Amino acid sequence: MKQALVFIALALACHSCKSGNANNYNNQNPNNTYNSCSGGCPNNDSDYSDSGITYRVKQALVTDGSLAAGSRFVSVSTTNGVVTLSGTVANSSEMSAIVRKVKGVNGVRSVNNQMTISNS
Repeated sequence: MKQALVFIALALACHSCKSGNANNYNNQNPNNTYNSCSGGCPNNDSDYSDSGITYRVKQALVTDGSLAAGSRFVSVSTTNGVVTLSGTVANSSEMSAIVRKVKGVNGVRSVNNQMTISNS
């Protein structure tokens, strides 16, 4: 069920961009971690814009069933192909898996890991 909601969020974010409402969508959902369409919606792996890379990274994380549910919701931002990851993950193996996954996304030049490990 959670994964279905994530896909809906991705689809809504992308639909918002295609309909020209990206700024409105950002204003209405400032904390939405799935809204990565500031420059238009990326629709393929050849979109090397920062927004295209961010979209593919988020999509890769939320669709990876091997990651703990909470670990799929780290914050992702991209600047000049450098992906910055932040948020809290369960343990170091989850952190390593996320970084490894992100490094494998098309267009990622490097990863700036700012994630922390949960104390609980």
